[in-house]
Amino acid sequence: MTPKITRKGMGTDMMKMFTVVRIFLESYFKGAKNNRFYRPEFAENALELWYGLSETERNQVLNMARKDNLIGLEDLLRKIDDEDAEKYVDEKAE
Repeated sequence: MTPKITRKGMGTDMMKMFTVVRIFLESYFKGAKNNRFYRPEFAENALELWYGLSETERNQVLNMARKDNLIGLEDLLRKIDDEDAEKYVDEKAE
């Protein structure tokens, strides 16, 4: 099954992602939509997720995509949301 790029998808920001990462994130969000996976607070779709990650996190996601490690991605997203929540609480305390 070779992934195909639709005409609608041509020339969009989604094309700037690695194909393997794009497919990986799209499959993750399909699972998140059906409540099979954790839905991150900071992103509603694959593109928002990709641009919300730091460079090191993007490299981690790329490695996870190559291994098709959806559970690892879910753990990473939970960790990011937990860190963001802690930062928010710290800011409120000041």
